[in-house]
Amino acid sequence: MDAVQDFLTVPQAAAILGVTKVAIYQAIRDDRIPSELVFGRRVLRKEVVAAYQQRTEGVGPQGGRPKQVRRRGRPRTRPVPIAGVEKQPVGRPRKET
Repeated sequence: MDAVQDFLTVPQAAAILGVTKVAIYQAIRDDRIPSELVFGRRVLRKEVVAAYQQRTEGVGPQGGRPKQVRRRGRPRTRPVPIAGVEKQPVGRPRKET
């Protein structure tokens, strides 16, 4: 059993998972991926990276949940009929020449 082949560095794990190094470090900090410190370098076991990849494979390329479409303003309860509306002037009245 070769110890070098059992571990991955953070950049290697990021390349395998298709995320950034920062995302791996945040997952380590949030205790979503266990890691070990070996000779001052943060390393991850290959089994842990494979298990994390299986857990997160349903997330997709966009990440997390989809954004909700925000609607502006309140919906009208009684819409105004367009045909019966007169156009009102807007702004300052024009000078008559």
